[in-house]
Amino acid sequence: MIDVFIENGRNTLHTQFPLRMDDLAEQLASIGVRQSVAQITAKGTDTLKIEMEGLEDIGNEIVSRVGAEDNLADVVRACHAVRRACPYGYSEFLDMLHPEENGAFHFYQKYDHMGASSKEGIPGLIEEVVRYSAAMSEYTRVCNEEEEAESQNLDDEWER
Repeated sequence: MIDVFIENGRNTLHTQFPLRMDDLAEQLASIGVRQSVAQITAKGTDTLKIEMEGLEDIGNEIVSRVGAEDNLADVVRACHAVRRACPYGYSEFLDMLHPEENGAFHFYQKYDHMGASSKEGIPGLIEEVVRYSAAMSEYTRVCNEEEEAESQNLDDEWER
């Protein structure tokens, strides 16, 4: 999703998000960074240079939302949340964020009862993940109900 480059003095770390928080903490320790992942601002500091590059469209979307108030733990959590919410790919989710007429999410719009988040940055992205998950759950529920009704109709016809 995201390539991450972190420089601490002369030590450099290259890693990819998402990954486990304890793995990231261990990797940071290997370049002399002993702070908690949640205490390190995602934009870096005077002594810690951090660069993030999306490896695909969804990675670019996440990177574009990283703000000055976000920390590395926030970014990792966002990556995990998006990955969990989109097990079959990111096209519908990305289209929900940036709608296009007859785009990938267009079909699912009628199942979206939450509406877009008003928050910016990573917190807004997390709310959008919740919105997307709720829309997909509603779609699944409706499909299951229709399938059950159709099955019931077939059973009724068979009994006649």
